[in-house]
Amino acid sequence: MNDNVWKKLYQDNSVLLYEGFTFHDKPCGSGTSFFANGNKYQEGVFDVKGLVCGREYYPNGRVRFEGLFRVNTGYGPDP
Repeated sequence: MNDNVWKKLYQDNSVLLYEGFTFHDKPCGSGTSFFANGNKYQEGVFDVKGLVCGREYYPNGRVRFEGLFRVNTGYGPDP
């Protein structure tokens, strides 16, 4: 059985938190996480510790960081 499936994960009050590939209901693979206001928070490739490679946004939608992440800390060029 393949545990890596495309899913939408919601907060208790039906707010979309994540859409993308999951492994045992945790983000793992390509996907997008969202702020409570519906704007993108992070998009790219996730593993069990968080975003590995991609973009992170401010709540207003502006790009905060783009590049590679290590232990949830970004490194690389900051646009």
